[in-house]
Amino acid sequence: MKLVRHPHIVQLKEFMATKGEIFLVMEYVKGSELFTKVNKGKLSKNLARMYFQQLISIVDYCRSRGVTYRD
Repeated sequence: MKLVRHPHIVQLKEFMATKGEIFLVMEYVKGSELFTKVNKGKLSKNLARMYFQQLISIVDYCRSRGVTYRD
């Protein structure tokens, strides 16, 4: 993920692993998660459209670089 540079993707700064644990040091991002914003209630059409366009942009960007995401 260090190779992925996109304005809507949190940057991976460092990766460390021990026998039993994996540590990811990520870029600090001010604000809240999209999940939190959605759970607060109905989003306006414009805000929902903006978030959706950003998500589609991320998926397209990652696919164009051979990066797959699974949660």
